[in-house]
Amino acid sequence: MQTQTTGGAYETLELGWQKPQGMLGLSFKIFFLRIITLGIYHFWGKTEVRRRIWNAVRINDEPLEYMGTGKELFLGFLVVVFLLIIPLFAILIGSQLLIGQNNPLTIVIMVAVYLTMFYLFGVAVYRARRYRLSRTRWRGIRGTMAGSPWAFGLTYLWMIFLIFPTLGWSLPWMQVKMQRILTNDSRFGNQAFVFDGAAKELYKRFAVPWFGVLLFYGAVGGLAIMQNKAPNPDLVPVFAGVAVVGLILVIVAGFWYNSKRYNYFAASTTFGNARFSLRTTTGSLIG
Repeated sequence: MQTQTTGGAYETLELGWQKPQGMLGLSFKIFFLRIITLGIYHFWGKTEVRRRIWNAVRINDEPLEYMGTGKELFLGFLVVVFLLIIPLFAILIGSQLLIGQNNPLTIVIMVAVYLTMFYLFGVAVYRARRYRLSRTRWRGIRGTMAGSPWAFGLTYLWMIFLIFPTLGWSLPWMQVKMQRILTNDSRFGNQAFVFDGAAKELYKRFAVPWFGVLLFYGAVGGLAIMQNKAPNPDLVPVFAGVAVVGLILVIVAGFWYNSKRYNYFAASTTFGNARFSLRTTTGSLIG
């Protein structure tokens, strides 16, 4: 890949990876400190993991720098909890206690609260990406996002509603559309990232976990009906075993689909003349 320097000349950029050291020991340290701090250290631990992973990415043998802090993540968490989550749940519970659960106004309030939650989740996804990019630096160059988190939240909200009437078949299309927005809005310096993926490339793999879920619920439902019509205590362990095995297979199929999705998203992303690649496997996601 080539990029223009401040002097007007073009420089070829070579991307590399240097395996981070001490990640196992860091994992134990973070786990221990999370316990003794009742989870508060999570934000500082997450920051240290990011710093090491960022540092492992080399551009022309120079590492990326992660400039974020645990304090920033912790304060952001407190803002979300005390200014959004607690007030929304207070409205939800208060309306049921003061107005009554069966009152039409309570139902309207509940719908409004859940819509707000979905919308704000979409906003949070965008803002989190913008935060990570803005805290990423290489040779003094930082990343940013060119779009609006509020507009992305609206897009996320209406796409969520397509999942139910389409029985989930809109999910790959939704994932591709969100990835396109997030990628095309991403900047590093004055260079934009570009995503050119299409949902059709994901549907063959998506069909496997989708039909797996269908068969799982069909099998569990059928076994439950049989047990209700002719109860047999001896078959309960068998039914439970079938349900557990089926659930595990569905979960594995979901990881299998996501490994394809992550690899395809990476291969469909460009930065200047550079195209990315990823070799995620089902096992790496599970482990």
